[in-house]
Amino acid sequence: MNLTVNGVRVYPVQVAEKGLAWIRLTLKGVGGHGSIPRDHSVTREMGRLLKKVSNLHYNGSIHPAASDFLDTLASVNDFPANVGLKLAKKGALGRFVLKHLFPEEVGAPLRAMVGNVIQPTVIRCGDKTNVIPTQADVTLDCRLTPGVDPAAVADFVCKKVGPSVEVEVLQSQRGMATSYRKDPLFQIIRETVESLDPGAVVTPWLTTGLTNGSAYSKAGIRYFGFTPVMFPATLSFGDLFHAPDERCPVKGLNWGTRTLIEVVARFLEVKGKP
Repeated sequence: MNLTVNGVRVYPVQVAEKGLAWIRLTLKGVGGHGSIPRDHSVTREMGRLLKKVSNLHYNGSIHPAASDFLDTLASVNDFPANVGLKLAKKGALGRFVLKHLFPEEVGAPLRAMVGNVIQPTVIRCGDKTNVIPTQADVTLDCRLTPGVDPAAVADFVCKKVGPSVEVEVLQSQRGMATSYRKDPLFQIIRETVESLDPGAVVTPWLTTGLTNGSAYSKAGIRYFGFTPVMFPATLSFGDLFHAPDERCPVKGLNWGTRTLIEVVARFLEVKGKP
């Protein structure tokens, strides 16, 4: 799929994906009847805990794929967006720029790409209106830049929430990445797209979710995530993920099929040379 940025179609090629740590935080306390006020009930403590974890940030360096992606977006943008995209690579300053100088639909996905994310997602606390519960828990979805150890993030969370909170790692996985800057297949993808869609730009991309790339990488298989479907500027594929009307244009799919066949044919020709 492609983005349309300042009138230019930009085709991302996935060369890396984030890892994860799914962590459950559990609070336990004294229950009772809802009519009797308790200053230290688990429901009140959960409110304080949510405020704390919502502000957590695990520092780390930006991945080269994310850096190159931002450079590509900057190259097709005008001032001041191009300057803002350059600044987006600057740690805390970059996160501030993306949060306050860009609209949320643009800044939030980029903030997810440039750093680690700790996000509370599932909250469980009580099941009866007239009963103060004895236990509450919240699940954190932590998405981690390749190279970050999920165990280190779990230790970080444990220290930040304090000894009164039970911390359990439900699932973890390291991020994956493949080399691309001098890779012949990546160059063939770039040349093919630019020849079949003149004026288009191909860029490496770090995806913030999970794909089959992690399974390929674990099996020792190098991978690129390339789905060449041409979207018009009026249709954002990002808005269609998991939506009830998830779809793609027939014309764009036909163009993509032709492009993918051409990439494979060119690659096999290169691989077949002595």
